[in-house]
Amino acid sequence: MSLVNVPGAVEFLVTQIKKHNLQPEQVIIEVTENEMISGFNQFNSAIKQLRAEGVGLAIDDFGSGYAGLSLLTRFQPDKLKIDREIVSDIHLSGPKQAIVKSIISCCTDLEITLVAEGIEKIEEWCWLEYAASRAFCSPARSSMAWVISTGSIGWVKQIFPRHISPTPCLCLNS
Repeated sequence: MSLVNVPGAVEFLVTQIKKHNLQPEQVIIEVTENEMISGFNQFNSAIKQLRAEGVGLAIDDFGSGYAGLSLLTRFQPDKLKIDREIVSDIHLSGPKQAIVKSIISCCTDLEITLVAEGIEKIEEWCWLEYAASRAFCSPARSSMAWVISTGSIGWVKQIFPRHISPTPCLCLNS
């Protein structure tokens, strides 16, 4: 579903939220950079309507498109999800590390929750934890979330045996 290309998408979502007795604060609309820039004025209007209803916003695959940081100058989502390509082998790449450090700093200043998805290696996890803890002088678990690939769940259970409950999420991809 597209907020821009589907007529009545906002009204449909609000109706469904009410129909299923959800609190709007429980719902986060997840969009990609491409969705946002394909019709920015219409998108911006839709987001204003949804936020007025109390619905949250997440940007998925951040860094995979062309708009990236310029979108954050126009509005701030509640959650930003770093593209898997940026996270992959981050512990081996100086440029990726510099970019993620900047994203962590930016999200901290803008009070945006940051998510890094698809971690497949313990080294990736450790680097992200280290970078987040340096940004806050303590582990930043309250505003950072690292999402592990299902293929890596064995080492995760052994090393990080904590339970993470995901936020209900409705994905809108064009």
